[in-house]
Amino acid sequence: MAYLAQDSSPPFAGYHALVAIHLMYVFLIYSAIIAVFMAGAIWGRTVEQPSPRWVPLLFSNVLALFVLFLALFVTDSALLLIAGLILAHCMNLLFEPFCSPQEDKRLQDDKTSYLKLRTILTTVVISSHLAFAFIIYSL
Repeated sequence: MAYLAQDSSPPFAGYHALVAIHLMYVFLIYSAIIAVFMAGAIWGRTVEQPSPRWVPLLFSNVLALFVLFLALFVTDSALLLIAGLILAHCMNLLFEPFCSPQEDKRLQDDKTSYLKLRTILTTVVISSHLAFAFIIYSL
């Protein structure tokens, strides 16, 4: 207990803060990778269509570049980076139904269940980002 008398912090407090900062960056980088991957999935489904439309192709590339810009240049504010990633995940979810090819009736149930699953997963992702932002803001 002699170390508490010196500066009233345990010797490993700096280590735990360093681990917390690394975990924050791991979370944000993972989120950016997922956002870019989902934009690439939109691009991939559009390219496979018999006559690909240019709007989904443009959107997926712009979204991927937006996330790359966030990751490279928004380094001073974790909250701004989280807000940008939330926006990217929302845009992926909102734009995806418009990028799907016109399918026959057999595949409509699969498309509907997929979009329900994507909505649930995106809600969980956004909730985790908001919780993470709250934790960062409260520190």
